[in-house]
Amino acid sequence: MSADDSVAQFIRRVHCSMDRLGQIWDRVGMDQKTRDCKTQTAYIHFCTLLDDIVKAEEDMASGVASNIGAHRLAVADLRSFLGMTHFNDEIYASGSISLLNALDKELSILSELKDKAVALDIDSPVCNDISLKIMPEVDLEELENRRKELSNQVKQRVNTAVNLQTICRKMYKPMLKSVTFSAEQENLLNTDFTGPLAIISDKVLQELKELHKYLETEYTSWLDQISIQYAKLMVQLKEFSTKCICLNQYSQVLSDRFDIEHQSEEDLAKLAAEVDRLKKRYHKGQPVFDDLSRWLVLWQEKLELDDHACNSQNK
Repeated sequence: MSADDSVAQFIRRVHCSMDRLGQIWDRVGMDQKTRDCKTQTAYIHFCTLLDDIVKAEEDMASGVASNIGAHRLAVADLRSFLGMTHFNDEIYASGSISLLNALDKELSILSELKDKAVALDIDSPVCNDISLKIMPEVDLEELENRRKELSNQVKQRVNTAVNLQTICRKMYKPMLKSVTFSAEQENLLNTDFTGPLAIISDKVLQELKELHKYLETEYTSWLDQISIQYAKLMVQLKEFSTKCICLNQYSQVLSDRFDIEHQSEEDLAKLAAEVDRLKKRYHKGQPVFDDLSRWLVLWQEKLELDDHACNSQNK
């Protein structure tokens, strides 16, 4: 059955189901208002189901694109290591599952070739002379020193990549909805540089440094904007909470400045919603709130006068 036939059958099924519901409701003499409500609920369920299906497929497509980017980087690094030409992916549709499968197969083949190449480099040549099979102690020591040197270089590269990635993730997380990323940048954030197949080339390190610089600029700008918005909202919150006689409700809960370690854009949205609620509350009962505020001022003045008079009598 084709996709079009399936859609047509689904539409017919929906109409048949709604007709059947109408017959059932006729049997019990249901009023039109209740029918409309139940019909709307049914369509909401249909729409929600369709939205969930579309969302799941969108997530699948995003996962394919992300994996293609990661595989493409790994294949390029392995081919460069093996001295091979660029992998030709033009014969596959861009972002397709067939391209992902081809890259996955290529990555498996290249990994085996790399292991064999490394094994050939470290194997000693076969010879009949026993004296030639045993490497001189000086050469062994030199190889060991070289191994340690290369091991330290690898550790430094891994640490550099992981540190840059960690900083980038920390900056990216709070402004997730405010910054645009390419597929390559997403891959840099999601790649496991501590894995056994991770290849941290000079190109990858340079791209990480460029990503860090880009995010640092975006993060600084974003944080400045968020802090300004937060400060303005706090001024309004104090103003209208004072007018609504509920300032103490917020003074012990919210700080005057935006705290990136404990707050996010969601907290900013909640603050904006609370300010809007207080504005509506004040405007709705403005005469009462204004009179109450004036009465409280007069009451405070009376208390101060009584206190002053009491102190004078005691003297």
